[in-house]
Amino acid sequence: MSKYLIAHELVFFPPRIQKQVKAWQGQAPDRLLLDRSLETPDWSLDQLWDVASHYHINLKLPQSLNFYRRLLEWTAHDPEAQGEILQAIGHVFLLSGRFEDAVGILLRAAKLKAEPSIDYFLCESYGRLGKPKEALQRIERFLSHYTQRDTLLARAYVEMIRNLDQIGDVAATQQRLDEAAKVLNSWAFTLQAKNYMPLLPFVDLPDFPVQASDPQLEAEQFYYEEFNEIYAYRGIWQTEMVKPMLEEFATQLSDRIASLMGTSERPVVSGQRIAIVGDFGQPEASAYLEALIALCRKYSVSLISLGVIPDLLRQEEWLRLIQVGPQLLPLFNAIQSHHPDLLIYLNLGPNNPASYVLASQRLAPVQATLGSLLVTSGLKTLDYFLSFDWLEPDDAEHHYTEHLIRLQGTPAQTSSLPDQFMGRELTRLKNHERYYFCPLPCSSLHRDFLPYLAEILRLDPEGYLFLPGFQSRLDQQLMVWFKQNHPEVSDRIRLLQGMSRMAFLSLCREVNVLLDPMYVGLSYALWQLIPLATPIVTWPSGQARGRMTAGLYRQIKQNESIADTQADYAPLAVALAKDAQAKQRFREHIAHEPRRLFQFQDFRVSLEAFVDSALTQARQ
Repeated sequence: MSKYLIAHELVFFPPRIQKQVKAWQGQAPDRLLLDRSLETPDWSLDQLWDVASHYHINLKLPQSLNFYRRLLEWTAHDPEAQGEILQAIGHVFLLSGRFEDAVGILLRAAKLKAEPSIDYFLCESYGRLGKPKEALQRIERFLSHYTQRDTLLARAYVEMIRNLDQIGDVAATQQRLDEAAKVLNSWAFTLQAKNYMPLLPFVDLPDFPVQASDPQLEAEQFYYEEFNEIYAYRGIWQTEMVKPMLEEFATQLSDRIASLMGTSERPVVSGQRIAIVGDFGQPEASAYLEALIALCRKYSVSLISLGVIPDLLRQEEWLRLIQVGPQLLPLFNAIQSHHPDLLIYLNLGPNNPASYVLASQRLAPVQATLGSLLVTSGLKTLDYFLSFDWLEPDDAEHHYTEHLIRLQGTPAQTSSLPDQFMGRELTRLKNHERYYFCPLPCSSLHRDFLPYLAEILRLDPEGYLFLPGFQSRLDQQLMVWFKQNHPEVSDRIRLLQGMSRMAFLSLCREVNVLLDPMYVGLSYALWQLIPLATPIVTWPSGQARGRMTAGLYRQIKQNESIADTQADYAPLAVALAKDAQAKQRFREHIAHEPRRLFQFQDFRVSLEAFVDSALTQARQ
């Protein structure tokens, strides 16, 4: 089990499991012990706990249950031990989605050994069963007895606030938000408290803090999710608000991380070493992989990966690839060990909080960010923001704390579409109905965009709205919001389950209109979606990320689906959906201007020119 998992997730397991795992000191139980048959008589209670805990934390839940049942048999005379075992079994049922069983077992455990964590697990179970009042009773008990200031306490406030919001107790929700902000000294809770509005969908409160594996860096600080939360708020995408808010957060973050990390001596600048840091396996990074490979062919580049390394990079065996995961301290050490003269962060934003945390420090003479989350970082330590000339408005420099670089071309070489698609009959779309599809998950949508979705369905009584959804709590909150605020259209909203790439692209091809979500934008997916010729309705907002669809359409001289104002968005979507010839017109435009969507060579040359300039600057 990794130290990262211990630091970030172990607190959400029963206390006895935490005790067993911490005793391992980062090492798993002996392989011989794990391979021993449960039927042999030479087990000790501690060994049974070790193996059960190992399976439990690695989510091999059926195996763990076998050992917990044997522990129950051997401790029938010890009520306190039975309470610990039953709590562990109840937690297994909770993780397994067996919420009714979890409630029954946890209530039995509470009678044998009182533990605050049992009340927390009961709260989660009742919440999943749709019983907010019972969940609130349990979380109140938990908060009255739990004294640690850690991620479990933060999550407990999350559960309480969600359930209070769900039952409509606005005053109590606001009170608890204020309390959480004060108790946890958390930027994200403070921001939520200032901006709280009832029944806001898809807003998740901070769960996990930065907790480095070095014992000297064990301070509980809620950096990661605080940064993630900033992007969800009403008005945050408005040009005049996003920059000062991020600057304020960045200043606090930079000072706090500097005090933890300390300082290090800079090596002699060579003017040649480049490090690129990012989660290259994320979909947002896919559009830039060919460009990264091209850079590696010309320069001395180290690619430092926070996540899975995609096949496109792995098959280039000559690449200098370093896989460190999202842990803060190993990532810091990996960057330091390569002594970069130019440090580029790919897709710096909420999906890569560890990168953002480290970007608040000066780790190279020249630092820049490149990627699809086109919003300023607010960090004084980032020198350059790499964007595109076709994307940025004339006054875009004022949107960034970094120096804006307007690259030419586009990062994608090809759309890589499948040779064949599923037809309308296979996607189960009816000919007499119209379909609107917003391909971005509910959790990524800005709340101000939702009324425009409802307006589309009001204007088109025969229209249906598709949204990706996995029946998560955030999806359910979204539907609650629609039912309470727009009940007349909520029955024509469909949350789609996960689907293959072929099915997804086929659906995008067959629906009448695709919807580009305001403020957020479809980003990296556009190079696959635009060639499908389904009109993508968009309104270019002030920030660059919300302008990408309009920018690419203007590249191919297609302005028909670009709304002049926000008020034009819904009427334009309905008009295009009802226009039987719209797709043919879009197909003709794309056929006439295919090169303008894929200007990779221009992008590569422009990016290399920036790199040459940055390395020259580093040498000075």
